[in-house]
Amino acid sequence: MGIRSSARLDPLLTFLGEHDEIVQVVFHEFAQDRTSLRGVPAKYIETSEGRVLVASAFDLLMAQFGVGRGLPGDYPASYDEDAPYTPAWQEQYTGIGRDTVIRLAREFAGNAEATEGRSMVIVGASINHWYNNNLAYRAPITALILCGCCGRNGGGMNHYVGQEKLTLVAPWSSLAFANDWGVVPRRQQSPTWHYVNSDQWRYEGDFTDYAPVPPKTKWAKGHAMDLETMAVRMGWMPYYPQFNRNPMDVLREATPDTIKFPPPKDPSDGATIAVVGRTFVAEASWR
Repeated sequence: MGIRSSARLDPLLTFLGEHDEIVQVVFHEFAQDRTSLRGVPAKYIETSEGRVLVASAFDLLMAQFGVGRGLPGDYPASYDEDAPYTPAWQEQYTGIGRDTVIRLAREFAGNAEATEGRSMVIVGASINHWYNNNLAYRAPITALILCGCCGRNGGGMNHYVGQEKLTLVAPWSSLAFANDWGVVPRRQQSPTWHYVNSDQWRYEGDFTDYAPVPPKTKWAKGHAMDLETMAVRMGWMPYYPQFNRNPMDVLREATPDTIKFPPPKDPSDGATIAVVGRTFVAEASWR
């Protein structure tokens, strides 16, 4: 049960200096499949279900990035140490020198400080076409959050992709999907449609065949098709075709006995037949 209060909240960003305990937390670096124990400041909170040890998201993030702040644990001693997330460590993956990375970070943050958050990242659709593109988005978003740029006019994350900015959606949809020729089309995600129906999935292995993954992971295990079929089965996303044969053949075989309501009064009425057919197909797909 929540507690209502008119008091102004002043949330803590970090427990450093106000902690009850320094807890050694395990961080898994999956690129080289190694783990590190790093100290994280934490506090005990009394709840209705007992005493709970908590840490702030900022403190966990700093530990993940290897920013020691004087805390004990497996923290890198300098930017030149080959440890996860240091400027020296990233060189082997990006080909960008550590001095360039340091200069970019300082200029980006310095501009944000001088302009009250007006550092901006603009990205288009091409980055979505790469594996792990979600991480390519999270990296600049994290930098923007840490520099106070989100929600600022002239700052933040700006994404653009052609027709996503389309104003007249209704007339555009009529042209794009030929709505003036037939019924509303069935839609699904085109990447998964091609992935399944082109049999691309047959040539791929499990997630662990490509790179090490953190232990006890929830999603990054098994094969991508395992998650695809589960998502469809659970109703999380659509998928077509939904039959093991042409849906038009299913429609042709539809009889008044298989349709759960009286047949159309006029069999020559194409519109009525189409409605009956679509109802039958929709009912069959649900099963």
